[in-house]
Amino acid sequence: MNYKEVLDLLKKVLFSKQQTLNKISAHHETLLRNQESLKKSENPVQINKYQNLIDTERESLQKTITQLEGYVQFVLNQERYSIYSLSRFKNRYHELLQILQLANKSYNTKEDLFEFGALIKSTTQMIFKDNQKLTEDIKIIKKQKK
Repeated sequence: MNYKEVLDLLKKVLFSKQQTLNKISAHHETLLRNQESLKKSENPVQINKYQNLIDTERESLQKTITQLEGYVQFVLNQERYSIYSLSRFKNRYHELLQILQLANKSYNTKEDLFEFGALIKSTTQMIFKDNQKLTEDIKIIKKQKK
């Protein structure tokens, strides 16, 4: 795998990881909203409806977490490469392990969920900036080949 291929692959993984992080936050928001609605419900039909929505959302959250685990392992393993561009990302994504742990947690208040969302937002901002750097590197490589 040459330098440009590694950059392209890492760029795709970072973009996918950014989207997946945003999905995790959305799943938790939906779960919290449905749990609040479930607590307010008195009608058995409504209770059943919200319980089914919660169960479906939890399954979807678990699939998203599994997807993120694959991205995290790929990015953290990139530290083994001695390529300059990849080494500049060294030790930048270790908070992803913390996000994975917190993603499995159940949030009962908006305040708790807000802190988790803030961590995700700071990480996705960093990913966005790194994606821009990788895009610039790829453009430079293409110009050098011409």
